[in-house]
Amino acid sequence: MGIDNMPKPLLSICCVTYNHENYIRECLNGFVTQKTTFHFEILVHEDASTDNTAQIVKEYESKFPHLFRCVYQTENQFAKQNTLVNILFPMSQGKYIALCEGDDYWTDPYKLQKQVDFLEANPGYSICFHNAEIIDEGTQLSEGLFVGLQKQQYVQLNSSREVLPYEIMIDWIVPTASCLFRSNLIDYKKINSNNFVFGDIALFLSLTAKGKVFYLNEIMSVYRKSLRGARFSNDGEYKNGRWERHYNELTRLCPDKELEFVINYFKCEVLIYSRAFFFYDLNWITSYQKHKAFKKTFSQMNKSNNAIPLNIKKRMLNKLTEFNNSVNHDQRKSISVKRYAYVLFKKSFSFIRHFITAKT
Repeated sequence: MGIDNMPKPLLSICCVTYNHENYIRECLNGFVTQKTTFHFEILVHEDASTDNTAQIVKEYESKFPHLFRCVYQTENQFAKQNTLVNILFPMSQGKYIALCEGDDYWTDPYKLQKQVDFLEANPGYSICFHNAEIIDEGTQLSEGLFVGLQKQQYVQLNSSREVLPYEIMIDWIVPTASCLFRSNLIDYKKINSNNFVFGDIALFLSLTAKGKVFYLNEIMSVYRKSLRGARFSNDGEYKNGRWERHYNELTRLCPDKELEFVINYFKCEVLIYSRAFFFYDLNWITSYQKHKAFKKTFSQMNKSNNAIPLNIKKRMLNKLTEFNNSVNHDQRKSISVKRYAYVLFKKSFSFIRHFITAKT
């Protein structure tokens, strides 16, 4: 059967890759070795890598022309647009979409079949995901499971079950390469925003507004732990307000009281951090504004009437209180140090002025 006569795919695999020459073969092998009763397509966005990633993708595209449709950029698009939302998703022909970045990979050849079978049999669900093994990029050693009792603080997943929207957010239990969802439920307008620090969480939460979420208690992929998220952890992201905008945007994605409570928790953390950064920069007006915003959000959390278990709510509120008090204590110490330095400077200046006056 020629390429033009291939049946329409039931599923589209969407993969974004950049400078993954050491990992992309493992990733693409995980795609082409999938055993399914349906046709699928593989969409790859190669973002102008400076290594041999593009050549490797072209090799697979040449070998499996009936599966691959690829985009090769000549200029990197990462800072310009969300390439999943703007390029790969509109290209997809499948009823379902599966995600996997170029440095992660799938380990179960029946992964797609299992997840599609579940969604086909359960139309009330919009998305399903599974567990993954964590591999350290530097040491290449396993660090355990992405979803595990030793990792999660609040959510316990030791069997297949429905997962609530707030549970996705509270402990971040969703490996991106494990997700499979219905393509007709993508809300392009809501998730295509530059305010999101992480686009995948925005996508997943938007899907929870359209249907339920299911966790398959199987290990079917590998998440490669690297420094790829470190670019968002610098002080500038707090000072320019990007994290605040991120959480403000997330609250629009799914009208859920429990989810709003958890988002406010993380927003409070950000406000405490940013308040401290502005304080130490002597920008006390902005620091005070962040403090007022924290108090308002924290008050909303205390008054929130939602179905999150009471013991979890208390733990979260107590953690915020302790964190806020510790930062306040550090700021008070900082004020004392600044006052001491100022007094010392005045004394030193008086002594120097007296010395100069006496000489003359």
